[in-house]
Amino acid sequence: MCPKYRFNDTGSGIVSQFGTEARVLAEMVRSGAPTRAELAQRLGLSKASLSRATAGLLSRGFIHESGLVVSGGPGRRTSALAVRPDLGYILGGDIEGMGVRACLIDCTKTVVASTDRPVGAEWSMDRIVCTWIEAIEEVLAGSGVPARKVIGLGVGLPGLVSRDSVRFHAYLPPGRWVDVAVGSALGSFGLPISAANNVICVSEYERRLGLARGHGSFIALLVRYGIGAAVYAHGELIVGEQSFTGELGHMRLDPHGPRCICGGKGCLDVFASGRTLPPEDARSGDIWDGQLVERARWLGVGLANLLKVYHPPLVILNGIYNAYAGGMGPALEAALGDELTPLGIDVPELVFGSPVVLKADVGAALRAADAFAEPYFEALLVDGHDAE
Repeated sequence: MCPKYRFNDTGSGIVSQFGTEARVLAEMVRSGAPTRAELAQRLGLSKASLSRATAGLLSRGFIHESGLVVSGGPGRRTSALAVRPDLGYILGGDIEGMGVRACLIDCTKTVVASTDRPVGAEWSMDRIVCTWIEAIEEVLAGSGVPARKVIGLGVGLPGLVSRDSVRFHAYLPPGRWVDVAVGSALGSFGLPISAANNVICVSEYERRLGLARGHGSFIALLVRYGIGAAVYAHGELIVGEQSFTGELGHMRLDPHGPRCICGGKGCLDVFASGRTLPPEDARSGDIWDGQLVERARWLGVGLANLLKVYHPPLVILNGIYNAYAGGMGPALEAALGDELTPLGIDVPELVFGSPVVLKADVGAALRAADAFAEPYFEALLVDGHDAE
């Protein structure tokens, strides 16, 4: 059986005995911190407390000395620690207008199983959600990982995502607004669930594993069926008090422009989203090159409006335009220059993310690990489990 999470309202007793060790394990999964000194600093623990916790985890086989030797300061070198990869696993999945995906990662953030399924524009939401559930089931069954070792499920969703339930409000093909609660369907897995907008999940991948590593402040754009943006300042995601919107695509750019799906006119979405892309066989040649430059100009205006309010040194672009970075990149930089340079604002570094299909899924899984790893590990320790 999957160990159940236990809570102790008094803060004493057997649960608290293993609280520090569970925190250490969760931090190693979260940040990959390799040394005792770094773990102590991140967790605010004394060296003695950290030493006792790591000694207990080493004795149970939950962590091991990795064999690497890293700098511990001037003239000092220390052995690195590593968490056992198969100590637990996290499911991640995402759903959007053009497909559904799922993956399973281990405690070292390595993908051990995954799948990617297209969905039809004419499909009902019931069919899309059922296909998504089947994809998650396929990943879990194909991995051979027992259900008791799955820590939780993180999901990326389109549009406006409720922070209190697994629900989203989005515009999906073939042209419909949907308000969908997927919590009951996902509840069949019997796992704790975290949910966020897909752009947050992609940005978390970039922050921890991708191009934003080492950057505390950046903007991440995701252009798929719609256009989303996530803003990070000093290592923290900026969100509203009630919800995260991230709907950059509905920034109004031309009040006399084409009608948008939101009912307004001239939103960025009508000029640059995946919803308005020409068919794939028309995305080549001089006509397409001209369209791409025009799309880059509109996207640049929308992004520049955001950069005039908050100006980090890095912008990361993911999604449909990554396949056309050679044409999109220079045109987008030129558009940003036209908008920002007259104000004395520098054009930030603009980079295209690597072509990793599962970014949203891995990012969603990482967020689930943040939320659920510590109680999962504490339950293992309380129940007297050793690493298998």
